Amino acid sequence: MQGFLQNCSPLQVSTVTSPSLLQHGLFLVRILATLPTTYKTPLTYRLQTSGTTGQPKTVGVPHCCIVPNILHLRSLFEVKTHDVIFSASPLTFDPCIVELFLALSSGAAVLMVPEEVKKAPKFLANILVRRQQVTVLQATPSLVRRFGPELLQTRILHAESPLRLLAFGGEECPIPADIRAWRGPGNMTRFYNIYGITEVSSWATLYRIPEEHINAGNRSRVPLGQPLLGTKLEVRNMEGKPVSEGQGVLYIGGDRRRCYLNGEDVTPPSDVVMRSSGDIVDLHGDEVFFCGRLDDQVKRNGKRLDLRLIEQAGCKLDGVETCVAVMDRRDRLLLFIVMSAVDPRGQGRPEDILQALRAELPTHAVPDKVMEVTELPVTRHGKVDKEALLQSVLAAPPLTVDYGADVYRCVCDLWEKVGGALSTDSEENRMLSFLTSGGNSLTSVQLAENLQSTFGHTFPNALDIILHQTIGDLTKYVQSVLHEKKNSMKNLQIDRHSSPNLEIPQQHIVHKCRSNSGKTSEDEMSQEKRPGIRHSGEQQPKKMKTSEDSLVRHVLKGVSQEVTGTNRGLAVLRGSQTVRLEKPDTEENGEVDGVVQDVLSATASLEDVGCLATDLAATETTVAMETVWTCDTGKCVDASPLILTEVSWYPAGVVFIGSHSHRFCAVAMDTGEPLWETELGDRVESSACSSVDGELIIVGCYDNCVYVLESRTGAIRWRYCTGGAVKSSPCLDAQSSLVFVGSHDQHVHALDLKKQCCMWKTHCGGGSVFSSPCLGSSPRLLCVGTLTGTLIAINPDTGDVLWRTACPKPIFSSPRIMPQRIYVGCVDGELYCVDHHGKVVWSFTTAGPIFSSPCLSSPSLLSHNLLDGQPASDVIVVGSHDRHVYCVTDQGRLRWKFETDSAVYATPFVFNLRGGSATVSDSNVSNWKQPSKLFQSEASVNSDSTTKVTANKDTMTAAKGPQGQTCVAVASTKGMLYILTLDSGSCLTSLRLPGEVFSSPVVWGNLLVVGCRNDLVYGVKVISHRGHRTEVTSSVT
Repeated sequence: MQGFLQNCSPLQVSTVTSPSLLQHGLFLVRILATLPTTYKTPLTYRLQTSGTTGQPKTVGVPHCCIVPNILHLRSLFEVKTHDVIFSASPLTFDPCIVELFLALSSGAAVLMVPEEVKKAPKFLANILVRRQQVTVLQATPSLVRRFGPELLQTRILHAESPLRLLAFGGEECPIPADIRAWRGPGNMTRFYNIYGITEVSSWATLYRIPEEHINAGNRSRVPLGQPLLGTKLEVRNMEGKPVSEGQGVLYIGGDRRRCYLNGEDVTPPSDVVMRSSGDIVDLHGDEVFFCGRLDDQVKRNGKRLDLRLIEQAGCKLDGVETCVAVMDRRDRLLLFIVMSAVDPRGQGRPEDILQALRAELPTHAVPDKVMEVTELPVTRHGKVDKEALLQSVLAAPPLTVDYGADVYRCVCDLWEKVGGALSTDSEENRMLSFLTSGGNSLTSVQLAENLQSTFGHTFPNALDIILHQTIGDLTKYVQSVLHEKKNSMKNLQIDRHSSPNLEIPQQHIVHKCRSNSGKTSEDEMSQEKRPGIRHSGEQQPKKMKTSEDSLVRHVLKGVSQEVTGTNRGLAVLRGSQTVRLEKPDTEENGEVDGVVQDVLSATASLEDVGCLATDLAATETTVAMETVWTCDTGKCVDASPLILTEVSWYPAGVVFIGSHSHRFCAVAMDTGEPLWETELGDRVESSACSSVDGELIIVGCYDNCVYVLESRTGAIRWRYCTGGAVKSSPCLDAQSSLVFVGSHDQHVHALDLKKQCCMWKTHCGGGSVFSSPCLGSSPRLLCVGTLTGTLIAINPDTGDVLWRTACPKPIFSSPRIMPQRIYVGCVDGELYCVDHHGKVVWSFTTAGPIFSSPCLSSPSLLSHNLLDGQPASDVIVVGSHDRHVYCVTDQGRLRWKFETDSAVYATPFVFNLRGGSATVSDSNVSNWKQPSKLFQSEASVNSDSTTKVTANKDTMTAAKGPQGQTCVAVASTKGMLYILTLDSGSCLTSLRLPGEVFSSPVVWGNLLVVGCRNDLVYGVKVISHRGHRTEVTSSVT
């Protein structure tokens, strides 16, 4: 006991032995003097956090942190020798230490039971109250709720219950009205709200809930209470600045209450260390109220949503005992409810609860599904086990319905759940389209997913029908699939042991070239039905701007329009696609040799491609990012940037990118100033490509058109109209000078820029084309995916279909082609490897849908060229909605994976980090006239421990690493940018943007460019320093 107390404070103590005291288990302590200035920080114990609220951490807890907790709580709880303390926490949960030593330091008894007993509420209640007479109980609200109202009122909180104190901790405290409902008449138990985090072990605050609040059935929030001994609280905003009133993130620490995380040096603390709790709180005067966790803040249908608000709305409904909202791996919002035992059967059905929530909550907050459970499962730490709830959904059998009217009713219910508005007229509803009734592209995918989970079958054409047809058409389609499910499923399943090729008729249409004098190709399309032309029962045409209508603004007058030199720089696109700009030699040779393709290796020299950085020897540095400019586009930027370097009219380089504001912009790479803006006919989500010489920029638009603009002025040179929105990004073939682009009219179009005509277009078998085409040279083929899950290969010269391969779910990901393989991601969570004949070679499974496109790299970029004793192979880097980035070998084996803060929609970008800047090496460059080659790398990659850097403008996290290494740029949907090592996936640096990111980052020189949903395009400098560790203080604002 003396040794235990000596380390709790700078005091020298001794014990006085007294037989009369010892027989009662008491010690008498005499304070002799203060200790010398020398200080020791021995650890009492180490434990690992569960990771339920973030990444698991190893926490070292010294005596000076935990002992003040024990002493103060022992005093506040008035623990005596006659008390029996129930240890509800397992030994792996730090409150267990407090429970044990509260008893040991007071001479009280401690009760511990096996985990199996905790799972049996009636048996546990009998032990606590009747057999062991427990007087002090600290437990999570979820563990207490498992007893149910009857056991609580008649046993645990009965008038004659021995329990004198119940402290709620580990989760949000129940409101006084709930506590009143649990108490039996005459019960005198005292109730507390106790709060803390393992990173400052164990408890930080305590609040006694007043009896008058409980008796009055008060429904107000319970404050966290006053700080415990040696504890300091601080509320900070998202920028890390203190908040004196209002909402912010709670930080906890103290002069001596410091724990050591993940191997931090155990040294005497010289300053107050404040740890983020990850909890959002409200500060009102001296009171702090819990509002929820940062992890519970999600984005749904483009709007921010706090899952706790849904739970609060659910708990207010009659008959609901408790509930918990969970987002599953498919981004579906599920609400699990426990109904009250006194609720009349039928008054609280899940469908009734859902209907009540629709009236109470905004559309984006209404759950996709309400599921009744008998109780909420809990983890060993007593908290709600959300993973167990999700597993119960996966194990549930599919819905069995009548193939007649029930299907229509079920489709209507699912339609409304994801935001589609319906009228009271059933026949009128059959004619409604999803997008015009309140839906969007994201909720369309959600509706398609819900159809599958509800009926237990795959519906490959559902997404296309949802986007382009009516609820009546969708119902007929679902009914037909259910009737013919056996035959349909045979065509949808991928045979992984034999070729999945489908024999298909040639459906392409070849158009002869028309005169190139016109600015649009509407005359070529006049004989076909398009959304822009009114037919019986079809939509009204959109008003499209002509080139004269379009607004072109030149912002920088310093850009010379008289420059006539040839562009000799590079075109840098998403996914590390880089090509050299050269004047096409079509007059002498008739065509240009070579093809645009991906070449992702490193080279020893960058001088011949105009790199701004000098090549330094590989030395240890710190890597960081800072925002150097932003460009406001007026609305969200989901498109990815195209960079042209060293163009004749602006040698510093130009970024080309579109926005949902209808604007397409040319932005100066060095300053972020817009050089020109052209307003197109509708939103722009498509990413642009350039012509061979960089004189033309090609981009798709929601108004069904493909625009060809002059790179120097933004003037529209030509506009080609398809039969549907163009979200696919164009792909240029230097050999034929054709541009290939997909459309939601279910075709791939081949456009001749010089002749300004469509050479051919090919129907893709019934699915819209969101994916961007990819061109391979050996063999020569064009590959693209569709929203029906079809991967299709086309002869780029004729438009003939070479083969089709069916995947189980839609393909948003753009294929990438290597000499022997084709790689593509799918919404089913698989990364597929397909050979050049369409046969699936292997698939790699992730835990969420893949919208990201694969980025390819060479083994020469890896410092460790052996994997399990074997030579390293090509690697594929891809993001998933399971919040991970994966690096996979060309044999389908995982090399590494990195966990991000949210889903990864964007395509990763591989680049070299040299001489203080991030660069794309010469071997990443495809030459228009010469076949591309792979080069060996001098780069070496080492993984070091994390360092933090503070810059003058913005603040970022960084890590030590050598210059001259190959890295991966990654963006998460919540706006976090990461720089990872290609070799091991270690995070070198990260930077948070203040908006969602669906744009893919592109890197050139020392600049990373990416679009954001806060309307801005960001220029982020990738920098390296030789120096010491410093601390991160905030993120970008």
